[in-house]
Amino acid sequence: MARGLTSTGQPRRRWLSVVILVLLGFTFVPPSVNRVVQWFGDLTATAIAPVSHPFSAFARWIAPARIGAAPPAEIQAIEEELARTKLLHRRSEQRAARLEQLIERLQGGLAVIPDVPMSLLAAPVVAASADLSSEMLTIRAGANQGVAPGAVAVADAVQLVGRVETVAPALSRVRPITDPTAGLLRARIELDGAGSSWLLTQLGPDGDGTLSGPVAIPDGATPEAVRAEPGMTVRLDDPEAWPGAAQALVVGAVESVSPDPDQPQRQVVVVRPTVRLERISEVVLRIPRATDASDTEFDSDRGGTP
Repeated sequence: MARGLTSTGQPRRRWLSVVILVLLGFTFVPPSVNRVVQWFGDLTATAIAPVSHPFSAFARWIAPARIGAAPPAEIQAIEEELARTKLLHRRSEQRAARLEQLIERLQGGLAVIPDVPMSLLAAPVVAASADLSSEMLTIRAGANQGVAPGAVAVADAVQLVGRVETVAPALSRVRPITDPTAGLLRARIELDGAGSSWLLTQLGPDGDGTLSGPVAIPDGATPEAVRAEPGMTVRLDDPEAWPGAAQALVVGAVESVSPDPDQPQRQVVVVRPTVRLERISEVVLRIPRATDASDTEFDSDRGGTP
């Protein structure tokens, strides 16, 4: 008897294993194949719907969606219209708040370098790079909107994002400063809030959303005299590689400071942008309206060269 139960149970277990494998297989096949399963599901729902409808109606009668007695049709129509009006009002308030924030960001961006004639264009980020080794951003603005390669992209008015690298009629691609292939940039570390004293550094992307580089020792100063500290603001100061529309924009804030392995008396700083550049949803393009003037460049004679 025990042998009979065992021989009967084995085929059942085999069939169960086959069914499980088939169901797992359907999770990895293209959606076009799953349409067959969907067809059986729709057929089952069609067969069950006539039977389930009375039960659903009974459940709604026992526990209706509206609490209390239903109002007259006229009052119900007025309440529905009032609810739609409130919804439209809330949406208008949200849109007005977003527009106010956008205006503040645009005005703040113009105030950074008021002497450089430029146009500001807000553009949403529609896609990030599918290549995990790249942080390229695709934005919805292109040649049709006057965008050209080299245009500077910012976030939150003053945070430098990167430069436009390629332009299509309706789309452009921006390479952020944190992209592993973005290259080096020169920047200032502000030692005070007024920006009257600073240190120069040359930063390169680390591949983890930060930039790092050695701090230059100013001419005539000792390494212990002036030191960078975490929290200090870092601004772009690279007129040779970046246009005037980008100078003085924020690169980020000093996140950590450590000794240079090759020169212990020299500091190495790690700088992190104020926002995660790979996660931003919108950039503002700073498009020069004329050739950048040389008087917009920083007076770099006071600092050292990394």
